[in-house]
Amino acid sequence: MNTLCFRMIMLLAFGCICSGCASNSDTAQVSMDRYAEALHQTDPSVLQMLTQGSPRERQAVQKFIAIFSVYSEDNIRQHVRDLYADDAYFRDPFREARGVDEIELYFLSLTEGAQELTFEVDDVAVHNGNYYFRWIMHLTLKRNPQKEIDGIGISHVRFNSEGKVVFQQDYWDSAMIYREFPVIGPLIRWIEKRL
Repeated sequence: MNTLCFRMIMLLAFGCICSGCASNSDTAQVSMDRYAEALHQTDPSVLQMLTQGSPRERQAVQKFIAIFSVYSEDNIRQHVRDLYADDAYFRDPFREARGVDEIELYFLSLTEGAQELTFEVDDVAVHNGNYYFRWIMHLTLKRNPQKEIDGIGISHVRFNSEGKVVFQQDYWDSAMIYREFPVIGPLIRWIEKRL
């Protein structure tokens, strides 16, 4: 395939991606509105939260770290309902979920394509009822078990007074996953090289 033809295909693909993103702007706004509402509903000044330095706080933080340290179907099924409140809110670059049932289904779906998935928590910071877990994700996909994908991220978490997660927003670079897809991966890498 000559260079001009390749560039035309890439520009066409990029245009399709951008137009798809533009048509989803209403959906993105609704998601942002739900995020803002969840932040408001779980505001530490309104909701009774964990007491900083308490044994219950230490236990909640350890439960959070434990469920993600070995991100497997068994671990999720065994512990997700102990960690998340019934009406918990979760959001990451791929999905938004409300309630422990949706959160569990989403977490289980993430294990389907993974050969191994772990999160190594490097640091936990606390400020006014907000917990920030800084982590490194290690992912090996079933379709390419020889290649480990590593990425950094942060989880912004709020616990209720019982030590259950009521709010979680994960921040990480989702492009590291998209780079592994057969069609879109080369397109992303091509765009990144030209930026």
